[in-house]
Amino acid sequence: MSPNDGRYTATEIRAGLLVLAALAALATFLVALSGWRPADRSAHHHSASFTNVAGLEVGADVRFGGLKAGRVTALRPDPDDRSRIRVELEVAGSTPVNTESMASIGQVSLTAEKHLEISTGSAGASLLPDGASLPSRATGGGLIELPEMEGVIARLERLLEGLDALVGTSSGGEGSSGETVNLQELFTALKATLDEGTDAARQLGAVIGDNREGLAEVVSRLGALEESAARLLAELQAVVAENREPLGRSLANIERLTAETSARMEELGAAAGSLGDLGANAADLMEDQRTTIEEILMNLRIVTRNLAELSRILADKPNALVTGSRRGETPGGSQP
Repeated sequence: MSPNDGRYTATEIRAGLLVLAALAALATFLVALSGWRPADRSAHHHSASFTNVAGLEVGADVRFGGLKAGRVTALRPDPDDRSRIRVELEVAGSTPVNTESMASIGQVSLTAEKHLEISTGSAGASLLPDGASLPSRATGGGLIELPEMEGVIARLERLLEGLDALVGTSSGGEGSSGETVNLQELFTALKATLDEGTDAARQLGAVIGDNREGLAEVVSRLGALEESAARLLAELQAVVAENREPLGRSLANIERLTAETSARMEELGAAAGSLGDLGANAADLMEDQRTTIEEILMNLRIVTRNLAELSRILADKPNALVTGSRRGETPGGSQP
């Protein structure tokens, strides 16, 4: 572009458009990487409560019959029940969550992250309104959801204890009419508890049947891990057995080398002590011969000055060494 005409060439315009497109692509990539998604105005919000949500995280998938339909938006203690955790979720408006749907914590595989699973319910059930709560299984949220049976067993034990106490009281023969009424109530509660236990056992059988393949996979993987561990242990034992003698020699060499190193260190310590004694003796000798050494140094300085004087004479009168004339005299013997 010319600096004065104020117009852009086609090449400059294309380059600018390419830069803008690259910036837009980079911004889109960063937004997608941060996990931001445009708000779905048709999405429905529901909640479910569990006694244990271990492994479930905010942002985890929500699946409807196995199909991804939304995400978990929040995890917090249930304000209506302190013993439970409320899971808030968001699903697409087109997801037919109905009044017979049930929420559970699932896991596709052993290595996959946990997700919230919503059952499909039945075809004739009415749709669940936005903001409604979903019924959930009172389980721990594991890979295989098992029904709760501890409460049923505890209630059954209490009823049996009450039955024993009542039978022991009625043996006296007094107040038979009131005790008969209590016995009828007790048998009614016992029947209800047994029915509940039967339902729990049926649910347990259904869960085991539904997860038979997963259980078989877990068992097979555990067996494979055990076989691998046994094979590795056998290989290690074989390696040790094959190299027992070289390993023994290596250990013996290490011990011998350690002993030799210790001996050399002791010798070095003794040598260092000898050097210290030698240095002390040398210092004493220097102190004793100080006068002689100073005289020698003085004589060397005198000799050095004479040699320097001789060098200057030879530089001024090269023939003085032959004629024997002194400095300042002419070859004929007269003064200059």
